[in-house]
Amino acid sequence: MRRANPAEVMPFPWEVLFEGTEEDYEQGNPEMFWGMRYTPARILNPEKDITDYVLEQAQPSDMLFCLHHRLLHAHKKERPEIEKLVRVTAKDRFTLLGTACNLTNGKSCDPLGDDLLKYLYKASHNMLHFACHCKENRRGDKLLISFIQDEEITENGLVLELETYKFLLRQGKFLCQPLVFLNACQSAGGVDELRRTFNLPNVFIQHSAAAVIATACPVPDMFAAAFAKVFYEFFLRGQVVKDEITGEKFVKMMTIGEALRATRCYFLKEYNNPLGLAYGVYSPAHYRMNYLPYTISLELKI
Repeated sequence: MRRANPAEVMPFPWEVLFEGTEEDYEQGNPEMFWGMRYTPARILNPEKDITDYVLEQAQPSDMLFCLHHRLLHAHKKERPEIEKLVRVTAKDRFTLLGTACNLTNGKSCDPLGDDLLKYLYKASHNMLHFACHCKENRRGDKLLISFIQDEEITENGLVLELETYKFLLRQGKFLCQPLVFLNACQSAGGVDELRRTFNLPNVFIQHSAAAVIATACPVPDMFAAAFAKVFYEFFLRGQVVKDEITGEKFVKMMTIGEALRATRCYFLKEYNNPLGLAYGVYSPAHYRMNYLPYTISLELKI
């Protein structure tokens, strides 16, 4: 199961608020849920003006994909499907966390995550995707990420820990202000003061992440992998729509909020599955890709 952290002040899943009438409720009309009609965004750093957030992500795409080797669907489905979506042009990059990242400059890797955080601060990645485990402890939450040796997935691979506490010890800023997708397992904000105010989305935003997606309740591994793939389909490739007047089809590019809501609606419509309401934006919802002038195919396959 996967879950990621709620917001700083009010750990409440606004997406599940139901604003319909009693009749709508009795009929189970899913369109009355906020998350199917809007994209409520959480501003975790009230001291930061919303206009100071990054508006667009520069091309080319450069994703760092972090997984835990025991999550079968993350390895077999999530990783290859998302890699195909990221690699649109010859300049786009997709990197699996491991030896290709040069975390240690030839030295042994620190399993407590200090080397990883140093690497993340200086790396050129503009997207960080975490498909891994997350556990809570007395100092906050920590992500458990496998360090992949030469693209090989082994049963007893080295697992790195990236915890909220490390962000306090090693101050810094993300060089490329990335989009962070916390599709992580068993990571909940909780109601205690520490984990309500010092959670993963918060520390990523405080250290210059441009946008964060996380979940507010447990999500099955299979669904998490499928949901992430469809989200990137919308966010990186857009949505095919038809002009109401001419009837011509064109690709509409989407903000992070629009892509997230479209993904929720997709799973509700196609599979009658409302679990996409668990995913929320923990930053302004206007963030989007700054697209290069290449031709985008209308044949989107979700």
